[in-house]
Amino acid sequence: RPQPLLPSLYHRHPHSQSPLSYLLQETPKLISPPAPRMETLSPWALRPTIKAGVLHPINTGQIPALIRPSPGGLLPTGALRSYGDACVNRGGLHLSTNALTQILEFDPTTGVLVCDSGVTLRTILDRTATSGWFLPVVPGTMLSSIGGAISCDVHGKSHHVHGSFSACVSHFDLITANGETHLCSREHNTELFWATIGGLGQTGVITRAALQLVPVSSSYISMQHAKTKDLQQTLELCLSLEDDFSVCWVDSLARGKHLGKGVLMVGHHASAQEVTELSPRLEPFSAPRELHLTLPFFIPSAFTGKWTWRAFNAAYYAFEGRHPPH
Repeated sequence: RPQPLLPSLYHRHPHSQSPLSYLLQETPKLISPPAPRMETLSPWALRPTIKAGVLHPINTGQIPALIRPSPGGLLPTGALRSYGDACVNRGGLHLSTNALTQILEFDPTTGVLVCDSGVTLRTILDRTATSGWFLPVVPGTMLSSIGGAISCDVHGKSHHVHGSFSACVSHFDLITANGETHLCSREHNTELFWATIGGLGQTGVITRAALQLVPVSSSYISMQHAKTKDLQQTLELCLSLEDDFSVCWVDSLARGKHLGKGVLMVGHHASAQEVTELSPRLEPFSAPRELHLTLPFFIPSAFTGKWTWRAFNAAYYAFEGRHPPH
């Protein structure tokens, strides 16, 4: 029976400092694998939208029995937040990791976190941000799964500082097509480790991963907005405003002398002093208040013409560009 090789943070050998020197975890009890269900699947952009068979293992012990030859192949999937079609397998089967959603262990002294591959980035940050630890690489959505972030090697707004998501991946368990479980890291099964990172699920099913988080001084981001009048100024500001996070919104409908105008947003993890200066009532590691605002996912085509987007871009440019550092 395949043994999960990801180590346990609380059973480290007492005389070793290596993160790979843990005792093996117990394999989840094998339960009869489920049959595939026909479901409608689509990536974040809804193109393509397909009907296909989906397997839903409830634990890692079921996965080896589900990996079998099938017409069209078998694709591991997570939260289906890819922009393109990397997370859908037209004509084949899908193996969903959505039930593998446990944070197995978190060491608040080292910032090492072990979790199932179906855990979302939001779940991790809800657990760790108020404890002084943060993922060094966060993409534009918190709803991506850890397995998907590894398989796509996603980037974030800190790419110029930390690189892509692989920078925080210590090691992971991978079940390959023969049903065997492999511990993959920079020191163990190195080729399989790098083939899986950015490999779009083609090397096997990631079941668990160990991530190295970075310490932060608060759960808040100190931001600065800067409006630009044209492409030249946009590029100059991108080079001059150095910070941990940066992203630029560009008005793609602007023409003539305003071609390339936009709003550059940069930021860094706020210090405790910056949080206090912003508001004496805030605690550095308090949970930020959420804005509960819902909008319809589908907008009638009558509201998506050129003039609608021109008006939206003008409003966004005026509103976002007026912010002082905050």
